[in-house]
Order: sequence, then structure tokens, then C-alpha cells
Amino acid sequence: MRVPPFFRRLFKFTSMDFETAVWEMTHLIIAPKKVFRNIYYHKQTKNSYHRADPAFTYLLSLFFLLTGLAWGIAYSPSIGSALWITLVFVLFQFLGTSLVVSTGMYFLVGKVLGKRRQGLFGPPGDGGEEGLEFGYCFDVRLPGPRVAASLKVGGG
Repeated sequence: MRVPPFFRRLFKFTSMDFETAVWEMTHLIIAPKKVFRNIYYHKQTKNSYHRADPAFTYLLSLFFLLTGLAWGIAYSPSIGSALWITLVFVLFQFLGTSLVVSTGMYFLVGKVLGKRRQGLFGPPGDGGEEGLEFGYCFDVRLPGPRVAASLKVGGG
């Protein structure tokens, strides 16, 4: 089994495309149709709904960290408890539940639909019948651009 590009790029910050991630975040608010078009072209060229770039997840985690820190400072009695609230918010509630829910849905949907041949941990398909991707399950669990684009592409 080869290591997926997502995990190879997990700690290589110089190879991450933060500019595209910021562009996606801002255009989800301003013009979501542009983000849909960009993800649709990505699906057509790479035959995958998810990007092998964790930059969007890192930026979203940073924003959740700042939000958790502000909430902890506003509502907790000490700085230590504010930092603990922030850590719990980002690591357990955001990333932990995202991994648990996406892994559960990956196996549940794969078992029910029987489409778990390709994806983050397997070789890409031959272009025929599409398989379920773990990266797609994780992206759907995260509030992000892949959800809107994949629903519009897949749902009509």
C-alpha cells in the first residue's frame, strides 16, 4: 500500500497551496458559483472530488482555534482553562469528530453501496464506475467547498 498524497503533504507547508484555500474560503461567501466551477474542473481533470492538499483543513483549524480562544477568554475564569477549551474545541470537537464521522460513513456507505474500491487509500480507478473516496468523506464532513460542488455535480 502506498502512502496517499494527502499524508505525504501533511507537514510540508511549503508545498501546500494556501492561496487557493484562501481563494476558496472567500469565494464561498462572495461567489460560490466560481468555487463550484473550479471544483468541477478539478473533478474532470483529476477524477477525484477531494484535493490532496490539507491547506483548507489547516486554515479552517486555525480559524476554529482563534474562535475557540476568543470564546474561552470570554467565558472561562482563567487563561489555562481558556487554552484547554480551545484545545478541546479544535482537536476533539472539530478534527476528532470529523475523522470519526468520515471514517464511519466511509465504511457504512461503502458497505451499503458497495463502492469502496478507489479513494484515499487505494489506486485510482480506470475511469469507469466511480468509487467512494475517504478524502471525499472527510471533505463532506468539513464545512467547505467540496460539499457544495459535489452536491451540485452529483445531485443535478
